Amino acid sequence: MHFFWVYYHRGAKFDELRWSIRSVEANYAGPGRPRITVVGDRPPWFQGHHIKVPRVGGPASFKSFRDSLNKLIVAMGSKEIDDEACWMMDDVYCLNKVTADDLRVARHQGIICEKKANRLKGNK
Repeated sequence: MHFFWVYYHRGAKFDELRWSIRSVEANYAGPGRPRITVVGDRPPWFQGHHIKVPRVGGPASFKSFRDSLNKLIVAMGSKEIDDEACWMMDDVYCLNKVTADDLRVARHQGIICEKKANRLKGNK
């Protein structure tokens, strides 16, 4: 299974990415070893597979969201990321053994309730 993280180094406060990667390495129960990729910036300590994607420019509003989305789009279109992959975030950890079959199970079904206050203007 291929695991990848989108990452902006200056936005990191602690070692969440390092611990998230270590949790996958320690708890992924196969088949095979996990493939690890960081998309975006390469942390100074990381020696593994990396796809460099510069930070997006533009206005500050929603910049973090736009940057993450851009890196996710690059990863999804990259031949360096397997067709079956698990998108991780640096604050997500595998605390127990997990298999590829576990990761394929849908964790949500149905409609997510949407509060009216969360809708964009013009949407009903």
